[in-house]
Amino acid sequence: MKEKSLVQARKLEELEARLASELAKAKSDAEKAKAKADAFVAVYRADAEAAQTLEEIHARDFDFIEEIKKAKELKADAEALVFDDDDDDDDDDDGSKSRPESGEEPDGEEIVLGDNQET
Repeated sequence: MKEKSLVQARKLEELEARLASELAKAKSDAEKAKAKADAFVAVYRADAEAAQTLEEIHARDFDFIEEIKKAKELKADAEALVFDDDDDDDDDDDGSKSRPESGEEPDGEEIVLGDNQET
């Protein structure tokens, strides 16, 4: 009987040791999986923030495009008004109204476009 209980005690100790080893391995695997998941979440968050930023920039670009269109329309309207006012006073001999050529200001000065403008 003593022998039987010693054998059972030894088997129980072996089972406990094996279970402890399996538990330690499972904990290690869980920690590795958590680390991978945390890294994935960090990358996902960074990508989501970048996408949001790009969406905001894209939306602002469209706002700027609309503002540029409106500014060009206002400029054309203003030029038309200036030309109309000038034309009322400056009729040519043949009765046609004079209009500045492309690249000239309404007062006859040439427009210089680009970065090399003289001040």
